[in-house]
Amino acid sequence: MIRTMGRRYRLFGRSLRSRLIRWLVGPRAIAVLYDAENGLILLTPEDTSVLAKRLGRRGMYGRGSLDALEPHLTPSSRVLFVGAHVGTLLIPVSKRVAHVCGIEANPRTFELLRLNVHLNQVRNAELHHFAAGDAEREVEFFVNTSNSGGSKIRPRVEHYAFTYDRPEVVKVRMRRVDDVVKSGPFDVVVVDVEGAEALALAGMQRTLERCRVLHIEYIAEHLALVAGIGVDEYLAPITPHFDAAILLDGDDRRLYPRESFAEMLEGVRSTDVLFLKADAAAVAAARFGGANGRLAGGNRLLAGGNGGPGVAAARGRLKEVEAVGAYAATAQPEVLTVP
Repeated sequence: MIRTMGRRYRLFGRSLRSRLIRWLVGPRAIAVLYDAENGLILLTPEDTSVLAKRLGRRGMYGRGSLDALEPHLTPSSRVLFVGAHVGTLLIPVSKRVAHVCGIEANPRTFELLRLNVHLNQVRNAELHHFAAGDAEREVEFFVNTSNSGGSKIRPRVEHYAFTYDRPEVVKVRMRRVDDVVKSGPFDVVVVDVEGAEALALAGMQRTLERCRVLHIEYIAEHLALVAGIGVDEYLAPITPHFDAAILLDGDDRRLYPRESFAEMLEGVRSTDVLFLKADAAAVAAARFGGANGRLAGGNRLLAGGNGGPGVAAARGRLKEVEAVGAYAATAQPEVLTVP
């Protein structure tokens, strides 16, 4: 009870901060620009999530994921992001590989993703706006403001953790990845869809069969409240395609064989997981080590100064950005202002 009340209090405080920020900047402020190691990243002003705090205070987000992906990327790699959000992983990865493809369901976030790709002069990206799922249909979608990355297909249980910031409910098109995305095969697939993993993976079995690495989020609460499923249903579309897996959060860096996937997730509340084909598992085994079980070696994805082109360069590209037509859905012509 105390833990539940404490969580509600924290979420309520986050919602109040978001509404205050929106009031201070006004209704026509579209985005805040972060000059981060990930690149130039635009994010909505009222987003007070961990992502926003790390971009603003540390100048970097997602180092653990980038560390885990780095040894599996080559100049010829093709990488698919299902739930690309604003591109904090897609943009740095694009600098190392031949092709990246991003899928994003949130209509507001998708427009920022397009802008971020343009600001960072990414020339090898393909972007799609739809909700990855198991069939072609229209679905209701929660557009969260305090944590835009937490936006999701309408949960089966409308828990306070999903509704605390009064999300707008919109309708988005759900499509099967295997039917829409034709630029594969992909070597690496990254999935972050806030509880809709089983739905998304059901529609991308051909994609999974041909990829070597799957990086995916696991949150037990999302399985229960968003999808209404358990661990077995979560693993069902994954297990046939991969030989080993590694938990990316915490100190456990063991390689789990296929028959131990369910055991691996027993008692785990939240983590990112790397599922691997046999050859990719050998690469991961050779690279994991060092203090606290982190990947050995530096991260070349974020190497080289601050990693971003810089605010000065961004100013010089503002007119180009306006031509992208970002945020047309909001009918607000003022896309971005940099003092």
